[in-house]
Amino acid sequence: MTTPEVYTLPAAAGLLLASGGRLVTASSWSAWGAPLLVGLVPSTLVVLDHPDALRLVLLVAAATACATAGTLTHRQAPFVIGLGVLTALAVSQLGPYATLVPRWLSLGAAGVLLLVLGASYERRLIQAREAFAWVSALR
Repeated sequence: MTTPEVYTLPAAAGLLLASGGRLVTASSWSAWGAPLLVGLVPSTLVVLDHPDALRLVLLVAAATACATAGTLTHRQAPFVIGLGVLTALAVSQLGPYATLVPRWLSLGAAGVLLLVLGASYERRLIQAREAFAWVSALR
């Protein structure tokens, strides 16, 4: 299966058409969840298995558009799915370089990060609650 888009993109478009007027009125997961998952996840799995530059660029653009649209329209499903795809792609692309970082550098960076997080724990806790409430408030 080297070109899943041949099968998944028409199916995603059909699911979007089937959602019709519910795209605006219904919860974002019932209206947008299935079409976005059907459209993005198979391509993401192919890129994770066999990286292809063109497919990677198009998938990053689509996932960024989903996350941005979810933010602007206050919809949870496009936001979460777009960020999930972007996170998976970033980890897969940057993962091989993690072994090239010297051990003392990674331990030092982790120590500095823990000091910064510990010093600003209360403020970060409030910001995390606000961020969680913001994502939860998306429709």
